[in-house]
Amino acid sequence: MAPLFDTDLASERWSKDEWRTTELWEKIRLKERRRRNLWISGTAAVVIVLSAIPVTWNRSPKWDTLAAARFLASEIQSLKREAAISHTALRIRFESVTPMGYVVEKVSNCGSKETTRPQVLRAGSLLPASKAASYSILSPETGRAIGLERITSNYCYDPLAAPAAVPPIDSPLPTEMAFAIAPTHDLGADAAHEPRLDRLSFVLFSDLGEVEFN
Repeated sequence: MAPLFDTDLASERWSKDEWRTTELWEKIRLKERRRRNLWISGTAAVVIVLSAIPVTWNRSPKWDTLAAARFLASEIQSLKREAAISHTALRIRFESVTPMGYVVEKVSNCGSKETTRPQVLRAGSLLPASKAASYSILSPETGRAIGLERITSNYCYDPLAAPAAVPPIDSPLPTEMAFAIAPTHDLGADAAHEPRLDRLSFVLFSDLGEVEFN
């Protein structure tokens, strides 16, 4: 067996210490790299969130009006089914007393004025109370004022009448009409505020009774 000298032992200790130091620095660099990646990922996430806030703030009213239009289209389809089953004319109309509030009522027919008070079947709102006050169903007059000529505020369906969808009483509008739902602030209530139409949503119905929303 070869003799061990102090220089050999010192060299071996130095070599082991060098490897331990290298491993230590590798661990430190790995932690630093992970920390740096976390900071980059966190910063990118914050930038994305901050960039999305103005878009969300700008488009959320459109999403609300679309939700209301979808609900209204579903309500009209339900009204048509009920009218077909009961062989009775039904009408949905909106009341200005309640924000976004509607009434479904039974009428004798869709083509003439009622001589008796219609029977109210149900009432509701297109949006939750927390949001309803910020939105409006456009009246025909408001629609014409902002350039929309086929806006109505009520719809009547008589399964025994032809065509299936009959225009509202005393309405000069054509038979193909629409409900329009808009953020109240977008309607241009004052001269300094131009009407904004890109956040409106519509429920369209034709003289054949077809219903769609957009």
